Amino acid sequence: MTPVGATPAQAGRGHSRVRAVAVILPPVIDGRLDEGIWRHTPAYSDFVVVGGEPRPALRRTAFRIGYDAANLYIALMCPTDTSIGSPRVSHWQDDDDAIDEDESCRVLLWPEPNRPDRYFEFTVNPRGVVCDARRHWGFSLGSAVWDGPTQAAATLTRGAWQAELRVPLRRLGVPGRAWHVNVIRHDALAGQRSALAAAPPVVTTAPASENQDRASTSAPAVGGGASGDLLRRAVLEWPVPARPFVTGPLPVRQSRLADMEGAAASAWRAVNATVVASDKHATDGRRSLEVSYPAGGGHIGLVPEQNNFSGWQMLRFDAFVAGGESVTLGVRLRDVFGRYGTGWLLAQPGANDIALPLDLLGAGLRLRNIKALELVGRGQASVWVDHVRLEVDTISYHELPHRPGRPSRSSLAVRIDQAVWTGSTSTPPVAVDVTVPLFHTQRVRRLTRRPVSLAERVVFGIEEFAGHDLRDPVRVTVYVRRGGVGYFGFRESRLTQPAEVVSFGPGDFPRLPTRSTPLTGTNR
Repeated sequence: MTPVGATPAQAGRGHSRVRAVAVILPPVIDGRLDEGIWRHTPAYSDFVVVGGEPRPALRRTAFRIGYDAANLYIALMCPTDTSIGSPRVSHWQDDDDAIDEDESCRVLLWPEPNRPDRYFEFTVNPRGVVCDARRHWGFSLGSAVWDGPTQAAATLTRGAWQAELRVPLRRLGVPGRAWHVNVIRHDALAGQRSALAAAPPVVTTAPASENQDRASTSAPAVGGGASGDLLRRAVLEWPVPARPFVTGPLPVRQSRLADMEGAAASAWRAVNATVVASDKHATDGRRSLEVSYPAGGGHIGLVPEQNNFSGWQMLRFDAFVAGGESVTLGVRLRDVFGRYGTGWLLAQPGANDIALPLDLLGAGLRLRNIKALELVGRGQASVWVDHVRLEVDTISYHELPHRPGRPSRSSLAVRIDQAVWTGSTSTPPVAVDVTVPLFHTQRVRRLTRRPVSLAERVVFGIEEFAGHDLRDPVRVTVYVRRGGVGYFGFRESRLTQPAEVVSFGPGDFPRLPTRSTPLTGTNR
């Protein structure tokens, strides 16, 4: 990348390893490559022609990779011969797979190297039009299903075009180990495709995926229909942990309870319900679990491989609700002694990020040995579920760390309508759980109150939000017990007022039973 004055790393020898560089100040995504980050990040430029015997590419394409705790940053330098015309561009719409037919550059990432059948790809052309996708070998999955969202920009200079990409890591996964990477250039003026030369190649063939016939087990072609070429991959290393500058919370530690891809749907036992793997309303390009409940309700159950829930803080999953009406869902845990705890919640139309505090959901259970996790439907509904996982803590981070902090100076009052309390006989009748991201400590503070007497408000003072940045929303969960059964209501709020008030009424919960109208079918 001559314009930024650095010598390509290991020129002429190929690359078995690519090093990403942790950055403090993120670059502006404008396609110019003039920030300091790109002056001190190694460039990788050994590309070989795809198809036939490997030979050096006509023009030396180069790329660099940087990252922080928020994003992955990729810089691309693509020499071309502007004396004979501008690079060919005929596609102007993002997320169009046909961008690959233009003059373009494509970056492929494998966050799970042991699963070569799943990877992400990001294709950009000289106009900054980008197509991002998650690919699965063995079945078709278009780019429109997965939305990075990737930000891209490109500029055309004399003799070259260059581009910058920014991909949120929350869509790829927080780097905890080495990934794999490859970059593919389509030099349309030269009529040539080239790919990063791995030395020695990390992978030459890939195992068949669960959805792939054994008759075809080699990796897909790297582009342009060169079906005889195997996809090369280099190891992508993350030398040091990234500094925590991202917007919104991410888990510090998590354990996935259920992978919704492949044959995972068969692991769920359905009672008065149907369950299949589907990509109709998938999150992050994954296949989600499509659950259809009949009018009389039903449930699906899973025996988790990770059955020790002790020490974890949250049970969390994503739920997509079809249609325009909210749906009542129940989450039930059963322990080794046959005891169970059920928490009911109201899932809104569209996407829902559901986080249930385990100390409330699993109260009274033996969390060290959970025998079953069940998702219960009260009435007729179609729900897509994904990312069922256990979590501990979250971190707070910002994309623009050079901006001054905005410490919170607010108090928070959680107002609970008297109608929520009416008819409650359990002790404690109501619990309020507030999750507060703490930017400077990279941790969270959980403010839990369990009032034992009727009160209209639960108040948290200004001092309890010390270390909190008001750019981060706090998550408020209210838990109501009726007859030994729990009901969850959720809110997220930014503390922008000196005395912030968050209100919960009956409409924030599923239908709360009373002595005269008990909830039938709860304790199946």
